[in-house]
Amino acid sequence: MAFTNRGNLYQVRLDRLPKKRLKGKGVTLQALAGFDREEHILYVSKRSRLKSNQFIFVSSTGHAKRVDGKELISNRTKVLGTKLDQETDLTFVKQIDQEDRVTIQSKLGYVGQFELGSISKMGKQAKGVITLNLKDGDTISNVWLTESKKPETLLINGKDVLSSDIKVSARNVRGKKN
Repeated sequence: MAFTNRGNLYQVRLDRLPKKRLKGKGVTLQALAGFDREEHILYVSKRSRLKSNQFIFVSSTGHAKRVDGKELISNRTKVLGTKLDQETDLTFVKQIDQEDRVTIQSKLGYVGQFELGSISKMGKQAKGVITLNLKDGDTISNVWLTESKKPETLLINGKDVLSSDIKVSARNVRGKKN
């Protein structure tokens, strides 16, 4: 299964892949699933992970939500993974494992770090909660999931920053320029 920037979830069964010679070119996932030209893949996973896991979705407008994978189970090839406005793209989607913090950076360089629990669990049709209060024309450019007990080095505004050095704040803030 593959999530795209348009919020769609495409599922392609392996037994439906065409057989080709070893040195043959093969067929792209986009061609098999019928992606639109503007769509590109953000995250790929196995269908079996849907049943018991949660996923986090973050849109270009800074809205985020957690969704139970059970809501995404379908036998169809193309399923709505998350609802988006016409001019909004999905910036980030990932299965949640042991992570307990989310760090978000905007194109204008504002950064915020939040407890993952502060992002509400919602249905796939919901818009989500506001993470960063963006200025006009600003969008989300990077998202990282981290564990508070295992700091990671993040590349933020061209600098290496330890995730533990970023202040954890409430949602719906402007963020800080690092």
